[in-house]
Amino acid sequence: MASIETFANNVKRLLAQRNIRIKDLAARIGLSESYLSLVLNGTRKNLNDEYKDRIASVLNVPMSLLYSENQPVSSYDEQPLVLTDALRHELKDLVEVFLTKSNLRHKRKAFYVVLGTLSDRDAQSVKYFLSELLEELARDESDRVFDAMDLSEEEIRLLALISTAGNDAKSEWVKAIADLDSDDFTRITRSLRDKGILSILEDVGCTRFRVSYPYVPVSSLFSQQKMREIHRGLAQAMQLYPDDDPFFFRNLAETLMKAMLDKEAVVFLEKAAMDFRLRDLFEEAANSWYRAAVIHGILDRPYDKGRCLLEAARCAALGDNFQAASELAGSASSTLESAGLVKQHENVCNQIGALFAAHDLEAAAAWYKKGLQISSEDSKLYGPLLINLAAINLKRGKSGEAENALEEAKRWAVSRSSPEVDRVLSHQALLMGVIEFERRNWKSARQYFLSCLEKGEELEPEEMATAWHNLGMIMYRMDDMAEARNHLMKALELNKSIGLHLKWAYGLVELARVSLREGNPEESQRLIDEAMPHIDEHANRERGWIWLIRGCIHRRAGRFPQAAELGRQAVDCFQREGAQRDLACAALWLSQVFREMGNSQEERLMEKRAFQIYEKGRWDIRELHRECSLLSPSQSKPPRGDESE
Repeated sequence: MASIETFANNVKRLLAQRNIRIKDLAARIGLSESYLSLVLNGTRKNLNDEYKDRIASVLNVPMSLLYSENQPVSSYDEQPLVLTDALRHELKDLVEVFLTKSNLRHKRKAFYVVLGTLSDRDAQSVKYFLSELLEELARDESDRVFDAMDLSEEEIRLLALISTAGNDAKSEWVKAIADLDSDDFTRITRSLRDKGILSILEDVGCTRFRVSYPYVPVSSLFSQQKMREIHRGLAQAMQLYPDDDPFFFRNLAETLMKAMLDKEAVVFLEKAAMDFRLRDLFEEAANSWYRAAVIHGILDRPYDKGRCLLEAARCAALGDNFQAASELAGSASSTLESAGLVKQHENVCNQIGALFAAHDLEAAAAWYKKGLQISSEDSKLYGPLLINLAAINLKRGKSGEAENALEEAKRWAVSRSSPEVDRVLSHQALLMGVIEFERRNWKSARQYFLSCLEKGEELEPEEMATAWHNLGMIMYRMDDMAEARNHLMKALELNKSIGLHLKWAYGLVELARVSLREGNPEESQRLIDEAMPHIDEHANRERGWIWLIRGCIHRRAGRFPQAAELGRQAVDCFQREGAQRDLACAALWLSQVFREMGNSQEERLMEKRAFQIYEKGRWDIRELHRECSLLSPSQSKPPRGDESE
């Protein structure tokens, strides 16, 4: 192996063992992340000696070790890293006290390597923790510090092996690496227990060990080759006598890594990551996926590295850490792009776009556009990427860009025949229906929605509910209340069945408008009462319609002051939401209430406000009158006076 390859592999292994990102190392040595990645992945074969020296200095290992093909780089133990800032100097003093008190001074380097990678926030947390811990230990007069000279050689050896297996290790794991018969093993563990060094805990179906003072220097007892054999034996025993939780699988992976069995380790890291996610431990899951990605990188598996980085990004997003999700997604993209894995890369762009669709519309659009740049018209993903981009552009309020993407998607689909193409055409019709609905081209929108519902099997239930809901509102505006009710009921059933309670509540409000037009105010009142508890206080448009519907009910009963007050509340809600057409409709309706009350001044003000909105938008004033007329029963009756509800 060429020397630069040896150097790169040793650096990557050190980074993996210490959980340090290439990005962080690049920042510490003053080199770009992209260039350092190319060097470590073998694409670039030259690196200035100055940067090699900086890497060795940051990692706190001699240069000779980074070029060694035989000695594991994790074996090196030297003086701690130099710390420069005041916070870490304070933390350094606490660490020194802790190491002395716990007889762990031989492990100083490991502490300082990790300390050097902490953010200021994490360093502050560790400082607080150690301060509290040392104060508690100082108050505990029963603390005892043991001297290894009080232990026999066999006790020291077994204690070191138990420490290697870790706290709460099963007795079977330790027996597998102790090379002792059952009687000697029992005798020595009991002796350690009697001296207060070892706790023997009875668990369900097993016995576990917990070391009170794990101060035995393992490196002074065993050679590096022997340590690898111990970790290999320990890993085998852990697999024979497993625990059933993600922390166990992650510990098993770490043990396999110490045994230099990276291929086996990464399997258990991925299993741990999946289990963490199932338990909603998203930060732990993201960290485990990231570590798995690092190992795949060492093993020169770019596809698997990109896959694990994508999963890490997904888990980070589930944990609401979108900054980390963005960085991990970028790393996944760069990995696949560098490896020339085009299909995998466009798929990752599509998935990352979906990841950000509910959080950051601009980021989602950028990822879909990147996927389209990578993709080609021959790709099965080209059409779906266009559909996803169109959907995001609609949410961004860019209906023109959305329509362009949908036209391109249709052009792509017409010359092809496959299930993917059918799905693209169904979604194209659905989204075009939404665009025409927003433009108030009711007939065109109706045709699009009916077209997509003809291929209902290609749509998700939520999408079908959207089509049925919008169809219902179109029929409402066409004054066909029977069809409007039929379509809205189908949308309500779908939204309720898939747990979309907010959309279900919005549907109840729209159905209340239909009931109002049908001359059934009692049902309208019942529907809005049922919807109200599910509607967020910031949903001003829906709340505006609830106030307006209630106002209509009071107006029909002849309670004009109450109707006017509710109408004002509706106007305020629509104003806050920026729903100009709804605002104009409410203002015109309110002007009619003021006319019935004999308040001509307020009548003229509200009527003028309604007309000005339509004039400013250059909309057809006849449509405003039609919208307002739908708030009255189709066969109006004269007010019946101030009757009780």
